[in-house]
Amino acid sequence: MIKFLHSREQGLWLIAHESLVHAIIGYRSGCSALVTPQTGKVLKITFYGGKQNGFFKKYDISVYLTEEQLNKRIAEIGAQITEKYRGQSVYLICILKGSIFFTTELAKRIDLPMTMDFMSVSSYGSGTESSGDVKIKKDLEHSIEGENVIIIEDIIDSGNTLSRLSKLLAKRNPKSLTICTLLDKPERRVVDDVNVDYVGFVIPDKFVVGYGLDYDQRFRNLPYIGFVEGEIK
Repeated sequence: MIKFLHSREQGLWLIAHESLVHAIIGYRSGCSALVTPQTGKVLKITFYGGKQNGFFKKYDISVYLTEEQLNKRIAEIGAQITEKYRGQSVYLICILKGSIFFTTELAKRIDLPMTMDFMSVSSYGSGTESSGDVKIKKDLEHSIEGENVIIIEDIIDSGNTLSRLSKLLAKRNPKSLTICTLLDKPERRVVDDVNVDYVGFVIPDKFVVGYGLDYDQRFRNLPYIGFVEGEIK
């Protein structure tokens, strides 16, 4: 016999057969989550956004890369950069806003003298497709001449934004210029002049959120990378 037990204090529904708990469904304001009782890992989260035409929009997000997977791979990249530039310093350029999570976690794992700076480059509007209109909204605050510059991206798909940005920075005479991205979608590349030196994960051509990546400014704070499975109005 399957039982559904509800705890108002914890905000949980337990799905159980006799003494065996099959699943735990938890909720908080604006979302619900399905997790496995054995591992505590989230399988799927449903978010309810703002109202549109009188109805709440519903977003289903499936976990693709867990926080543990992300931390492990970021540590590996940090070790590679540390070894390559041993005895030197590096200049990290965080591309706002999406790469801020990745940049800060990566920086903690690079054992070298370091400078961090930030640029804001826009290529997305309110949807899931790149608009192709690249705008530099915030430039660097310091010179990168003679520096080992590492551009830190959250995700690379078409490469349009990064192609323009790399050419701009190369004109400022850095000692070296490399590219590091957490996620890569090489099948979407439309330029051939973007060479990525460090790649966290190659992913399918699906829209992803979490760990700094957003969907119309939502979901940046998720501690994992997830696929947006759909929107139900």
